[in-house]
Amino acid sequence: MVDINALNKDTDVLSCLECGKCTAVCPVSRLGQSFSPRSILSNVVVGDHEGLTADKRTWDCLTCGQCQPRCPHNIDFSVFCRKVRREAVSLGNSGDKSHDGALHQIMQLQSFENLKQNRLEWIPDDAKVKTEGDVLYFVGCLPYYDAYFDHLNLDSVNIARSTVKILNHLGIEPVVMADERCCGHDLIWSGLEDDFVKLGRHNVEAIKKTGAKKIVFSCAECYRTLNKEYAEYVEPLGVEMQHMAQFISDQIAEGALDLKGNGEALTFHDPCRLGRQMDVIDEPRRVLSTIAGEGFVEMERSGKSGICCGTSSWMNCSMTSKKIQSARLAEAGATGAKTMVTACPKCRIHFECTKTDPTMPAESKVEIKDLTVVAAEAL
Repeated sequence: MVDINALNKDTDVLSCLECGKCTAVCPVSRLGQSFSPRSILSNVVVGDHEGLTADKRTWDCLTCGQCQPRCPHNIDFSVFCRKVRREAVSLGNSGDKSHDGALHQIMQLQSFENLKQNRLEWIPDDAKVKTEGDVLYFVGCLPYYDAYFDHLNLDSVNIARSTVKILNHLGIEPVVMADERCCGHDLIWSGLEDDFVKLGRHNVEAIKKTGAKKIVFSCAECYRTLNKEYAEYVEPLGVEMQHMAQFISDQIAEGALDLKGNGEALTFHDPCRLGRQMDVIDEPRRVLSTIAGEGFVEMERSGKSGICCGTSSWMNCSMTSKKIQSARLAEAGATGAKTMVTACPKCRIHFECTKTDPTMPAESKVEIKDLTVVAAEAL
């Protein structure tokens, strides 16, 4: 059974006032689903702890964090679900894995110590990278995404190429690790804590060997995971960390980067992990405003009020997910922008997948690009 006292220490769950503000703003609950954060928390408050690990509703949470800012007691319902999932998995209970669990298996395979990878084929011949130095680029699972989602023609590794292109343009030769592993984000949020810790320990030791003083990320989830979950479950890295949105924004402010767009209108989708959860709100907008000028337009729900991409940790991709994604694409189309920019490779995958639905209206089928790619094209 879940240790409620430990859970309360981490999430303040027993302070729930049952006001229902969490359920009122939850994107899953708003679609009329049976899922209700208030209902789950109410059961905990009244002492109904026995069935918590078997309650499938804790897997329906997108862990988007939309509810936390509205909570009078700032209860972290996302972390509450994450920790309950850990106990559920230890008892043999789990949610429904997307893609038959293939992506989780790829990540679990990366936790094997003697794994041999070929991670560096994406690096262009004219790119300058090294194995030791001050600035490290943590690539994440981009090479694996291209292999698995070949049918979507994503070219996810272009995000990595664009990152290196920008760094090289600034005279920086980043460290790229040949034996980098998945950050483990999806494993920890799926209750697979032991495998997450294995990945974390491997990456921490590998990063230490490079001598890096700064890490840059093009993935919002990697950025959050190495900042927060590594500090909690592995060890603090003790180096500066920036998402490329922050890095590029700083370079613009310092006059080191001159970016110019092609006149195309752009809008921005805030990844939950980057915006609401890591407070990186202004920086991507500074980048896109520099590129598009007055052509940068906001969606109705943006910044910390931005809506999740509908799926998290390759879990429970459902019709509810598709409805959330379709609504977000329609919101992007309503701005008049031809391109919706995001800063999380998985947000892009989920939206591109939904766009393949032939019933989607044409005005919702906006082009979806990554922020780092857009910046590299604007050099």
